[in-house]
Amino acid sequence: EIYTLSLHDALPISVSTIVPVYNGADRLRDTIESLLAQTYAAHEIVLINDGSTDASCEVIAQFADHPQVIALAQDNAGVAAARNTGIEAASGDLLAFCDQDDLWMPNKLEAQVPLFRDGVGLVYSGVEFRYSEMSRNSVPQGAPASVESMLIRNTICSCSAVVRKDLVEQVGLFEADRALMGVDDWHLWLRLLSITESAYTQDVLAVHVIHGNNYSFREKDMLSASLACLEKLRDSPMMSEMHLDLNEATWSVYEHYATNFVYYGEFDEAVRCFWEQTKLHPDRKSTRLNSSHHPDLV
Repeated sequence: EIYTLSLHDALPISVSTIVPVYNGADRLRDTIESLLAQTYAAHEIVLINDGSTDASCEVIAQFADHPQVIALAQDNAGVAAARNTGIEAASGDLLAFCDQDDLWMPNKLEAQVPLFRDGVGLVYSGVEFRYSEMSRNSVPQGAPASVESMLIRNTICSCSAVVRKDLVEQVGLFEADRALMGVDDWHLWLRLLSITESAYTQDVLAVHVIHGNNYSFREKDMLSASLACLEKLRDSPMMSEMHLDLNEATWSVYEHYATNFVYYGEFDEAVRCFWEQTKLHPDRKSTRLNSSHHPDLV
């Protein structure tokens, strides 16, 4: 059943942006300044110092007296736990998420907040993926994300997402188990989409900066986290009632990371993914890879 409770009619609808920080001093100032540059006025920024050992606390202190900023600190507990700390302190009707090295376009919230309507609890946008040597835009295609589509591929970058706080509380916040680190946002989107609908704009409204310190850069860890996420879903009463094909989702996870491992030259890991796919579907072949990627993987 789709959750349809409307947001209150009073405007403006308030937004709290959650920023977990762990040893992010090098890029944090640019991130905070991009959030403060929002054209949407009803906006607070919740910074959570998750036990940083670098100069992050000094950077946060420079913004702590700003009227839009809430500065918090805790012992290191991981990004999901830090986000949960921020959510508990947030006063907004809506929650947005921005990591310590990502950036927003000034009109991001102004463009996304009006897309919330009855039945819509999650709104996302196009994203620029910025690498050290290149950049590319990724824009949402086709229908808005659903549980079924998101099981096959996570199309929502966390720095693009805005969600209803009451729904996040209803599904139990982020899963703080470190085994899901790197995909804890995917896990939350899936649970949210089991009770609400999504909307999107193809406008590129956020920049996800990719560098060697990003957790998403570690493919082996991300594969393990993705599989752990699916196991959590198997054990979830909320998700099991939907009778989802989690074997198909597992096959797609192996497909995705096999492609990535080939790209990075990790051919042993790619073969392992292909073998796991074969065990799930013995007669099915990969649709994303062929021998042109590497002559040994025919």
